[in-house]
Amino acid sequence: IPTALFPIFWVHEVNLNDSQIGWINAIFYLAMLAAAPLLAPLTMRMGNFRLMVGGAILLGSYPLLTALSYGMPLLIITSISGGVVWAILSGAQINRLLEITPEDKRASHLAMYNLALNLALLSAPMIGPWLAGEIGLREALVAVALVRLVSGLILSRWG
Repeated sequence: IPTALFPIFWVHEVNLNDSQIGWINAIFYLAMLAAAPLLAPLTMRMGNFRLMVGGAILLGSYPLLTALSYGMPLLIITSISGGVVWAILSGAQINRLLEITPEDKRASHLAMYNLALNLALLSAPMIGPWLAGEIGLREALVAVALVRLVSGLILSRWG
C-alpha cells in the first residue's frame, strides 16, 4: 500500500529532488544486495518461519521511519534498514512457501502465491493514495506501518 506514497512523500513533505530520490532508491537496493548473502546463515540459525515473522514485523519500520523523516539522513538509514529487511523477508518467504508446500502441489501453490502477489501489486497503488487523501500522507504511512506490525504478529500466531 505505501509504495505509491513514498515518492509523493519524498517530494511533497521532504522536498527531495530527482537526484536525491535516485540515491534513496539506489541505497535501498544496494542494502538489499549486500544483505542477500546473510539469508543462508540466518536461515540455518533461525529457520524460515522465524525469519519470515521477524521480517514481516520489521517491514513496518520502513513506512514508519519514512513518516518520521524530514530530510536525507533519516531516509538514508530507512533505506538501508528497509533493504536489509526486504532481502531477508523476501528470501525467507519463498523458502517458507517451498518448505510447507507438498512437492506434488508445488506448481499450483506457487501459481496461487504469484496470483495473490500480483493482485496486491495492482491494487495497493490505488489504496495508498486513497488512504492518504482521507487521513493525510504521514498518517497513512504510520497506519500502514501499524498494519504491517499487526500482520507480522498475526503471522507469528497463526502463520
